[in-house]
Amino acid sequence: MRTAIALAEQAVGAKSTAPEWVYPYFAFALGLAEYRQDHFERAIALMNAEAAKVLGQCPRLVLAMAQHRLGEKEEARTTLAEAISKVDWSMSQVRSHDQWLWHVLRREAEAMIFPNTAAFLEGKYEPRDNTERLALLGVCRFQNRTLASARLYADAFEADATLADDLRLNHRLRAARSAALAGCGQGADAACLEETERKRWRDQAREWLRADLAARVHAFDADPQATRTSVRKALARWREDPELECVRRPGKLDKLTADERQEFLKFWAEVAAVLARMEQ
Repeated sequence: MRTAIALAEQAVGAKSTAPEWVYPYFAFALGLAEYRQDHFERAIALMNAEAAKVLGQCPRLVLAMAQHRLGEKEEARTTLAEAISKVDWSMSQVRSHDQWLWHVLRREAEAMIFPNTAAFLEGKYEPRDNTERLALLGVCRFQNRTLASARLYADAFEADATLADDLRLNHRLRAARSAALAGCGQGADAACLEETERKRWRDQAREWLRADLAARVHAFDADPQATRTSVRKALARWREDPELECVRRPGKLDKLTADERQEFLKFWAEVAAVLARMEQ
């Protein structure tokens, strides 16, 4: 620890000779070193300044832990939930050493700020508010718990409908993915679902997708010039999204009843029609 702290201080001290792009990484290293020494105010200052520019949500995770250690419990809960809700924490998305660092710090922050995480995963605890629900999505995503994720989203939307309507956060689309996968029996906690329950989640997935499509069409109609590109890219990704494949590909849809298959085919035809309209 002493060696790491000394190196971080030396790196930050060489700011005038260091490449501009690399300095924020030095600042993060120093901020983490300050946190490990219980210098929480210094850690917060660094994580809110230069260090905030690098390593994804890592600075926010350290910030949340520093806030918690200072007794700012509600601020820490909010900071952590926001950091977790902005990232896809699936193991399949890990591409580098840096991203594993995200997960290491996420798990440390979760254990500190939301100590009931293990009990939740064992079915012995229910989150008390949307802040906790959003924070728990990270571990559910990492462990491929599609059913738990879908339930968290459903409860979160029931508590605050505006959460689903914010297209920048993509909560409703992520919820639809989780519900679709759970409804098709895919996920660590979904394989044992009865068909009645699976169909309920497939129906929920379709409902969320329709609502998201309607919201994006509304945004496009309100300001075509400003939203055409973003809406077109979003819908194009839907048609290639591997997690929606179970409710999109003909071979997968053949496993459903004729009525349900037609409902999904109708939905994807609507997506195609909207995309075609945007090309005009």
